[in-house]
Amino acid sequence: MNNKIITLSATAILTGLFSLAQAQDDGDVRDPKAKKILDEVSAQTSAYTDISAHFTYTLENKESDIHDSQDGEIIIKGSKYNLKIAGREIIFDGKHMWTIMPTDEEVTKSLPDKDAFSPADMFKTYEEGWKFRYIKKAKEGNVDVDLIDLVPKNGDKSFSRVRLSIDGAKKRVVKAYFFGKDGSSYIYELKDMKSNQNVPDSKFMFDPKAHPDYDVTDLTE
Repeated sequence: MNNKIITLSATAILTGLFSLAQAQDDGDVRDPKAKKILDEVSAQTSAYTDISAHFTYTLENKESDIHDSQDGEIIIKGSKYNLKIAGREIIFDGKHMWTIMPTDEEVTKSLPDKDAFSPADMFKTYEEGWKFRYIKKAKEGNVDVDLIDLVPKNGDKSFSRVRLSIDGAKKRVVKAYFFGKDGSSYIYELKDMKSNQNVPDSKFMFDPKAHPDYDVTDLTE
């Protein structure tokens, strides 16, 4: 899994936890049932000071016979996050992104992609950028969920729609399917989600001086 896919994982998971559950009915799609559920999930997640979760990321493309799964962990606090997946750790401290490869003892410091989703403005993005529709009730394992489809108004997105599985009892997203225009599907299943754990800010910092043996590449200079 390359850095581009890992970055997609980070932004998509942040999207699932914070923003895919926030949408406004602007007249394009009138679905009060979907809006009610999305607003409830949004209110719940907005009240958290921090969120942590284990997740499984799966890339599927039946035409190319691809089925690749990776397990990971993510911690989110405000605009900051700490993501671990595929032997890498990605830390965003609110300004800089640190991609850490412990096995190779290498670190890359960079600025976030200005065109990527930002946790800081996700609610605004999804209020203005989505059409939404309630699909049906279903089961995810033993959990009763509501399925809601979100379609981006911006046709330039790499995916055509997102289907959310929402646990109505806990008011949280448990799975998100991103349907790519290239025939690929990106599936994010959230597990063991915890909130308000008083995560210290040090969790979102990387100090090169504490890792003198690491080779740091600074792309911000």
